[in-house]
Amino acid sequence: MTDLAFILLPFLLLVVPAVLLVRAARRPGWTRVEARIVAARLGENDAGSVTQYFPVLSVAYVIGGRDQVALDLPVARESHPDARRVRGLLSDRYGVGAPVDILCNPRSPERASIA
Repeated sequence: MTDLAFILLPFLLLVVPAVLLVRAARRPGWTRVEARIVAARLGENDAGSVTQYFPVLSVAYVIGGRDQVALDLPVARESHPDARRVRGLLSDRYGVGAPVDILCNPRSPERASIA
């Protein structure tokens, strides 16, 4: 039973909060916006017995005619125990200048999450 807890702990710490954040972001009134990546780095969560790596993005976007920047948005759906695989994603898919869809609240445009 203890081994199962160590396997599930990283899942609970990474995936569940990401799912809750996306669900919250999909409330009525939240808008899907195309953003541009301005910075990307490798994030990690070493809770439990297996370290999970994932992309962390900072993005720039325009909503309501105003320029916005959202910092350190995790891409939890891309988490993986192999850091090299995630580094490959950073260079292939999440390079500076690449487009990425985000969800943001037009009434509070600084609030955003990766779509």
